[in-house]
Amino acid sequence: MFEIFVSYARLDNAPTPGFDKEDGFVTLLWERLRQQLDEMNAGDVKFWFDKNDIKKSEQFDDKIDLGLKAADLLLVVLSPNWMKSENCQKELSQFAEHRRREGDMKPKERIVVVSKRFVADEKRPALLQLQDSYRFYQLDKGQPEEAQLEYFRVAKFASNYMDLLNELARDIAERAHAKRQRPASAEAATPAKVSRGTVYLAKTTGDLQPVYNRLYDEISGSNYEVVPARETDLNDENGEAIMRSALDRSKMSIHLLGRYPEQSVIAERGGLPKVISLIRQQLNEAVKRPASGNGAGASGDFKRLIWAPKVLEDSDGIPYFSNREPNEALRLFQGGDAPLPPQDIVDGSEASSFSDIVKQELSKVRVIHQAAAVGKGDKVCILNANEDAPYLSELIDALQALNLDPRVPTQTGTAQEITSSTKKELQKCDAVIVLWGQVHEGRVEKKWSQYLNPEYLSRVRPQELPLRVLVLGPEPRLDKSIRKKARPKDEIDVVTDLTADWISLDRLREAFEAREIAE
Repeated sequence: MFEIFVSYARLDNAPTPGFDKEDGFVTLLWERLRQQLDEMNAGDVKFWFDKNDIKKSEQFDDKIDLGLKAADLLLVVLSPNWMKSENCQKELSQFAEHRRREGDMKPKERIVVVSKRFVADEKRPALLQLQDSYRFYQLDKGQPEEAQLEYFRVAKFASNYMDLLNELARDIAERAHAKRQRPASAEAATPAKVSRGTVYLAKTTGDLQPVYNRLYDEISGSNYEVVPARETDLNDENGEAIMRSALDRSKMSIHLLGRYPEQSVIAERGGLPKVISLIRQQLNEAVKRPASGNGAGASGDFKRLIWAPKVLEDSDGIPYFSNREPNEALRLFQGGDAPLPPQDIVDGSEASSFSDIVKQELSKVRVIHQAAAVGKGDKVCILNANEDAPYLSELIDALQALNLDPRVPTQTGTAQEITSSTKKELQKCDAVIVLWGQVHEGRVEKKWSQYLNPEYLSRVRPQELPLRVLVLGPEPRLDKSIRKKARPKDEIDVVTDLTADWISLDRLREAFEAREIAE
């Protein structure tokens, strides 16, 4: 099946003179597209069209999100009404976000624009800019927008309407055919990626937009979450809240400083351009972040990476400036002198060199682990040293009493056979327990360091990582007490102390009920 989500503003589907009351622009487009696709033998093509799919008793937002998640294609009915609709803008950003989570870093290629009325390219969201569209209106060059004529409303344009409709139908049919040609395994071979952390990439000026886009793709392609989303407009009424929320979740922020306007331009405009004010706000908000412990699951120092190139040229290779002082550029954009936190980096080199700095700093960002939910019937892999085998049977019984499915990799054979068996169980499990009973700490630490570090787990199972639990078994010891207070956060999510209460089902149950992994 090939699924299409139709994003449109309700006002663009209002009843139109000359048609039945139910046949607005979007309804008629949908009905005639279905008819054309049937005639083309396009196969099983489903349109997700909320007027048809949402019942009054259903939760509107949840149903829409399910439609967006399943969609192979987003068909945007673009108009000034669409631009004013918060729901439509949200549909666009959610569609792009679902595609990125699936590993598709080019969601723009899965968006088709049907222009009902004229919207200037520079006013469109980033995902819709420079997009070819099917124009269902006529507006001659130089004419005011109010002079445009919609093919849908003017009888003399009936042939133009049908020509465009046929062209759009052929486009959809080709996309549906291409999907059918892909082997089913190709669909399943793109599991959801495990985020390595969150990075704030600040909005910037138009002259540095190509660098911004390249960094956005490089960072997200390396499996980091980039916030705010590329298409998010921080100048709208919710922009400040979105910015602060995104910074709160991030481990670092990246700022690109292009041309700063001349004072004469600022005076003529009566103040700073919006984009410069936004850049200043992002710089000053980011510097307020605490020096440590910042971000969702972050540890270490929050830092700003600031690129203020010494040399910047226009598209024709003519330099705007050729020897700019990076710290002076920061002073201008920031709005005055301010102490530079020691962890911040200000760079004025070429874009490729700055990209290398970003990669180097990203390598220091610890992987953020999102634990899988564990419930009835889920598989739990147990890792233990041979010396702790006496406790293994009781732990298995306890897990079964909790309606969980315990799995134990083989502990006999060659090192390669043991590793292979452990890897197979890790690929299938929803949680992993490291059992620590009588053995020396070094023996059990080797287990969690080898098998539970996020780098290894994300290669073994690139889908959601398992919940990782360190179970402290009999008997109480100082080294166990220390580990309970200072767990290895990269490898262990939850420490369950059963040293004095072996084996408490209630305590064990609490470990699997953990959803928020405390850092």
